[in-house]
Amino acid sequence: MFMLRYLDGIREVRNLGWIMYVRFGLEVLFVLALIALAVVLIVRALRPRKPGPGPQGAGAPPPPPPPPGAESALRILNERYAKGEVDDETYRKMKDRILAP
Repeated sequence: MFMLRYLDGIREVRNLGWIMYVRFGLEVLFVLALIALAVVLIVRALRPRKPGPGPQGAGAPPPPPPPPGAESALRILNERYAKGEVDDETYRKMKDRILAP
C-alpha cells in the first residue's frame, strides 16, 4: 500500500515536466536578484559621502548666511574686481572681511 502511494507520487512529479524547469528557473532568478541587491547595498554603504548640502552630503549642515548688508558690499567688490580696479590679494582680503561674522 505504501509503495503504491510512493509510486503515484513519482508519477505525479514526472508528469509535471516543464513546470519543474520553470520553477527552478524562477528560483535561480530570485536568488540572483537577492545577491545583486546585497551587492548594491554593500557598495552604497561603503562609498564615502561628499560633504556639503545635497543628496550625497545630506548630513552636512548648509553654509551660514552672509551678514546683513554683505550682499551689496560683495556685489560692489565683485564689480570692482571685474573692472580691474582691485588686484587678487586685495580682493581676497576684502571678501574675507565682508563675509566674516
